[in-house]
Amino acid sequence: MSDSQSKSDELLLVVDVSSFTDDGFVGSSEFEGKRVDIEFDDEDNGLTLSKEMCARTATRAGSKVLIFVEDDTKIQSFESKVRAVSSQPRFSNSKLYYFMGAKGGAIIRMRKA
Repeated sequence: MSDSQSKSDELLLVVDVSSFTDDGFVGSSEFEGKRVDIEFDDEDNGLTLSKEMCARTATRAGSKVLIFVEDDTKIQSFESKVRAVSSQPRFSNSKLYYFMGAKGGAIIRMRKA
């Protein structure tokens, strides 16, 4: 983390898979005291973040982000891109999708690359 970044620039989500869709699954978490449902798929189209999530990470459409996903036994990291800003978050990333799907949930940390 650079000197110009702080913990407040990081998005932290504890996500549990809550339902399945035709294209993937929905994970539930809490963000800023409210429940948020995030759609996940493996199409590698990038991330759609809410306006509030973008504000937290100092990102916008087109920004690159670093994602750290962890469970009880391992941590993986990779880069993705914010595709759009919308009220309905969607994480379209195959690495994240398969990690989350195999474990039924995970901790996701995200910050601007």
